[in-house]
Amino acid sequence: MAVNDSLVHWSGSVGPLIGYTVRGVRYFRSKPAKVRNPRTEAQTAHRERFGVASSFVRSLGGVYKIGYEWYREEKCPRARMMEQVYWEAMDEEGRVDWRKVKVARGSLRVYEGSGARVEDGWVKLRWSRSGGDMADELTLTVYNWSRGVAMSKKGCAKRGDGRVSVALPEGWEEEKVVVWVFWRNEGRRAVSDSAVALTIGMEDCENEDIEGWEELRREITRGWKMKASWRGRGNYNASGGI
Repeated sequence: MAVNDSLVHWSGSVGPLIGYTVRGVRYFRSKPAKVRNPRTEAQTAHRERFGVASSFVRSLGGVYKIGYEWYREEKCPRARMMEQVYWEAMDEEGRVDWRKVKVARGSLRVYEGSGARVEDGWVKLRWSRSGGDMADELTLTVYNWSRGVAMSKKGCAKRGDGRVSVALPEGWEEEKVVVWVFWRNEGRRAVSDSAVALTIGMEDCENEDIEGWEELRREITRGWKMKASWRGRGNYNASGGI
């Protein structure tokens, strides 16, 4: 791979070279050598694992744009979270383990919960106000594991508040739900690692009990056009969400 700083720019294949653009910078590279067996067992397993990780990260909505905004800036936020899920949060059979997922990664003091419950369709959280900057803002992501969709709220409370209440979409209280939270400080350009603040019905949930994003992965495999169609699947972003 090399930067194309010549006067001649192109996109696509020209002779032995392929031209392409990444973030406004033009590159070119040589065409790959012919692969004798592009579908070995290891390659097939990698593609399937990658597809599961990609589907899951997409189903989280845009929270990774906040959670990984300032983490390892040589890569885009989505690529950074893809790495985290692929290498750290998937088991040997290629299934996502919600306990190991990090929707944010950073250096701020992590969320320390002192109480969490669901009451009349509301998620109610309390946390310790000792340590950390009281101006740190809370980002909360409620993920419906049964449907494979997320609701996120950015800046829904400050560390100094000590508590927050967020309404669940209708029907979610009876389904399998994970709530991740993390702190963000705009002035310091930093976030904390995310933490699981609350779960609903996940205690006996095995990794394979994921319906929504497994269906999504199959659609990706069939060449489904994601950007236009995903919005219609119901990404329940609340007012003030991401």
